[in-house]
Amino acid sequence: MQYTDSELTHLHQTLYEILAEVVRVCDKHNIHYFITGGTAIGAYFWKKILPWDDDIDIGMFRSDYEKFIKIAPKELGKDFFL
Repeated sequence: MQYTDSELTHLHQTLYEILAEVVRVCDKHNIHYFITGGTAIGAYFWKKILPWDDDIDIGMFRSDYEKFIKIAPKELGKDFFL
């Protein structure tokens, strides 16, 4: 999909908000996570989301994922859902 600069800026802000909320929940409950793919490349080389990227890539080991999906529905802020 082709985004305008304004749309991409808004999308990236939303992605940062989602990532921050996932990190908050994971840190609170000692759930281990890591960034992968384009998110990791952007963090390493650009220190931000890749300018053309439209998603975030978060990985977890199965046991942490199972814990996250049990906890997240109750813990995520009002603007988020799982």
